[in-house]
Amino acid sequence: MGKLMCDALPSKFFENAPGALHRTITLLISSLILLVPCAVNGWPFVFPDSMEYLSGEPLIYRSYYYQVIAHGSLGIGVIWSGIWSLLLFQAVLTSYVVYLFWRTVTQLKGFFIYLVIIITIFTSVSYFVGLVMPDIFTSLMFLSMYMIVFRMMDLSRATIIFLLLVICFSITFHASNLPIAVCLLVVGAACLRLTGVDWLIVIRRLVVCAAAVLMAAGLAFSSNAILHHWKTISGPGQVLLMANLIEGGPGLKYLQKTCQTKSYAICQAFDQLPPRISAMDILWGSRGRKES
Repeated sequence: MGKLMCDALPSKFFENAPGALHRTITLLISSLILLVPCAVNGWPFVFPDSMEYLSGEPLIYRSYYYQVIAHGSLGIGVIWSGIWSLLLFQAVLTSYVVYLFWRTVTQLKGFFIYLVIIITIFTSVSYFVGLVMPDIFTSLMFLSMYMIVFRMMDLSRATIIFLLLVICFSITFHASNLPIAVCLLVVGAACLRLTGVDWLIVIRRLVVCAAAVLMAAGLAFSSNAILHHWKTISGPGQVLLMANLIEGGPGLKYLQKTCQTKSYAICQAFDQLPPRISAMDILWGSRGRKES
């Protein structure tokens, strides 16, 4: 990968350290910096959905792959026990992807630790790193796809494989990342063509990225088919779309017209819907459980 471009700490030891050791120490320090807000908080950041990931119980509307990592972390007790090992995994992975991005798009030698300090203080990255949710992987997917689509010529084969794995598992960790990835492929192709890149190069880079996207879709389909006997990539996707369409208005107007002649499941409880209802009520409220 060449000489490490993150000579961040003003220390002769780090300046003279071999590349691999230098990189390891730098990434470890940057990972710990990202976890400072959690350390100050005294506990990882959690969301109501976090408990469903930690439970380990397969749920059609949660990523089984992230559940395996989150639930499995509870049984790890090496340096930090339990849930902290999950956060350390997220911090190290985030640090390394950001490091690759920094090294790829800039010509600056050094300052990586300072960059991590800045983004920890002035952005929300440290919050999402310390959050027991797969949300941080959307950003990692975005950075990884950018590097492959726009800077593939600057990457080694090992780095490309690593970034493809990041893309693949980022998509499997959260269902919404699949349509985002597809949109990014389209936008990336358009941007490459607008900048005059040859069609063959564009196709090659898109095929490489698309391979990771298709693999992720296959993994998601397989887990749903095996665990839930539901042959779909995203089990709850259509339910979420329906709830938001009803809240926004078009869905409610559609049901008003069609429920008189159709026998949709939601039509059985349509008369109980108030004139204005939120998507959250439909999905998670007492009415939502009945209508789902």
